[in-house]
Amino acid sequence: MPTPSLSNDEKAKVKASIPGSKVLHAARARVYYAYPDPRSWSYAGLQGAIAFVKDGSTGASFFKLVDLDGTRGVIWEHEL
Repeated sequence: MPTPSLSNDEKAKVKASIPGSKVLHAARARVYYAYPDPRSWSYAGLQGAIAFVKDGSTGASFFKLVDLDGTRGVIWEHEL
């Protein structure tokens, strides 16, 4: 992956993929998991822009991963 910084086009794609939510921060990222062995991490095959967002209607906070290479929009999310 290139730099963690997002270009202006990538920032616009993130904002367009998450309507109705306030994007607090976003950067390039990959998703890893440690299951079933918590001492061994594996790449989940997901990469894009991870955004920390606050939902406009519920006020809930999320991490949302936006596909930057394709047109799939939000490909992973985790509520905090």
